[in-house]
Amino acid sequence: MVTTLFIVTNNPMVAARYADYPVCQQVNYLQVLLAARDAVHQGKRLLMHPESGSVQPGQTPYRSLLLEDVNASLDITSLEMIENALARYRHFSGTGRPLVAWTDAILRDFQLIDLGFMRQAMEVCDKRH
Repeated sequence: MVTTLFIVTNNPMVAARYADYPVCQQVNYLQVLLAARDAVHQGKRLLMHPESGSVQPGQTPYRSLLLEDVNASLDITSLEMIENALARYRHFSGTGRPLVAWTDAILRDFQLIDLGFMRQAMEVCDKRH
């Protein structure tokens, strides 16, 4: 079976590094989760956990997810993972904590961390195929 990789991200480093792949760029963390959920409903499967690296929502402004287009029926495991990630996002964003004003240097660090997670997911995919 031939699959197509698909990236959903709000990280400019990930979008630039993987520009040869279909990339769905989003504005924020929540939009990444929602776009991934929509993609799962359209027959894509998550290839990495939406909360990889144990980085909780609110601890980083960036999230990138790798999916594969399998053109199959709804992948229940992927749907459960993304719905659970959305629930955790909503829980943590509803805490009333003020948004953190990060410096550009810290934002670049967060982008690099997220890019590292994407690289690991890509390496796993390369070994699979």
